Amino acid sequence: MSETNKNEWFKTWFDSEYYHLLYNNRDEKEAEKFIHNILNHLKLDTPSTLLDLGCGKGRHSYQLYKHKHHVHGIDLSKESIEFAIDNFGQDNLTFSQGDMRNSFGNARYNCIMNLFTSYGYFKDINENEKIINNVVNALAPKGIFVQDFLNAEWVKTTLKEKEVQVRGDLVFNINRKIEDGFVKKHIEFETKGESYSFQEEVRLLSFTDFKNMYHNQGLEILDIFGSYNLEKYNPQKSPRLILISQSN
Repeated sequence: MSETNKNEWFKTWFDSEYYHLLYNNRDEKEAEKFIHNILNHLKLDTPSTLLDLGCGKGRHSYQLYKHKHHVHGIDLSKESIEFAIDNFGQDNLTFSQGDMRNSFGNARYNCIMNLFTSYGYFKDINENEKIINNVVNALAPKGIFVQDFLNAEWVKTTLKEKEVQVRGDLVFNINRKIEDGFVKKHIEFETKGESYSFQEEVRLLSFTDFKNMYHNQGLEILDIFGSYNLEKYNPQKSPRLILISQSN
């Protein structure tokens, strides 16, 4: 196995049944409220053609569709895409498996959304900008890009180093650290007589990092928010960095 493949933890972890079990408590009401807030702010024409980039199991895609838009979701995880198709797939709400580092179309979408920190997983920092380039290529003229990422400054000051999460009979022991410009989460658990270990790594990209990438790719930042309630972004206090930008 190549060093690149060994480092790409997301290719196995996101398809693991234990990943979906660990994160099975995600708040659907929060997703619904955030999509309502962001669409109310954007005031897109109805219907617009939207891409949910890194859509996971499709929870945000479905909320976008409920607002009368035509939505396509892309995710690397085969398991997640199969779930999304089985549970949400229909006319004007479609899904496909794909790697966001590869092209996903030219001038196809009025709006692209990349939500819930579905970004920054890569050892090669240049791959982050490559994705932004793919976004710009896939946006129609004056298209809107919404990117929801963790706020790196807030993470650095609030990092919870040790945590235990219990899901039924399964106990997840979680350790976090900041190392080499990444926040790393090490997850260990035992089940069925076997020990398992997974690691998540997300690069701590700052607002300045995003601003520079956007500038290089011709995206103009229109708004910055710091929470799913669209509160004003505060570098030290905001849990999220939500950027709204527009293509040329």
